[in-house]
Amino acid sequence: MTSRVKKIFLAAVCTLVIAPSAFAQTPAARKAAEERFQKGLRLYAEAERKQSRDVFEQAYLEFVQAYAVLPNEKVLWNLVVCEIATERHVDALKHLREYDRRENVRGSASHPKKESFAKLWDREYRATGHIAVSAPAHARLTIDGAPMSEEAPLKDPLDVAPGEHQLTASFDGKVTSAKIVAIAGDVVVAKLMPEADPPTPSTPSVVTAPPAASTNVSASTAPPPGADAAPKQDFWTTRNTVVVAAGAGALVAAGVGVGFS
Repeated sequence: MTSRVKKIFLAAVCTLVIAPSAFAQTPAARKAAEERFQKGLRLYAEAERKQSRDVFEQAYLEFVQAYAVLPNEKVLWNLVVCEIATERHVDALKHLREYDRRENVRGSASHPKKESFAKLWDREYRATGHIAVSAPAHARLTIDGAPMSEEAPLKDPLDVAPGEHQLTASFDGKVTSAKIVAIAGDVVVAKLMPEADPPTPSTPSVVTAPPAASTNVSASTAPPPGADAAPKQDFWTTRNTVVVAAGAGALVAAGVGVGFS
């Protein structure tokens, strides 16, 4: 872009920002916008003859300023054509979507621009990348740090320049982000769903084991199988042996006494 075109562009931007909206509705403003539109047409025809990028840029600036005051289908269509000529593919596709919402070109079988629209749409769709955003309803979205005017869910995929893009979704105090590489002509999905909170660990309940059944064993109860029986005491202990011997001696003595008798 040459320095002259840059100056024109800055002047156009300043005009759009400074001009109050009430002024844009006055007859003088509409007349000036119509003159800019006609000038844009002349510049576009000149740019086609000369194949001059600078002249295409001048025509684009005239259409931009005209559309700010006269947002009708005629100005919009020429703005789209000039955006394509200056390789503003994302803007061109956005304005093609707007044109279709107004005119329902794709849904009509007899629209006079149906064939031209289809060619431009196919060309610009293949020149841009497209991101389908999956996010919670009413989540606030940003792309490459710029807030979006729409909240989730989006009706159409985002039309973006091919390459890497950063998307974020803010919902219920949580922020989810994703880096997406957009490929020209393809649709990629950006999943911006917040992660579920980890489940709260439950307190384990204490299960008390039932008390063991008490077993009353009487003195006469036999010992369990395999248990050693109490050792039997030998009758011939020293004490019993002395007693038996003494008794036997008494009997002998008694027998002798009987015999003497």
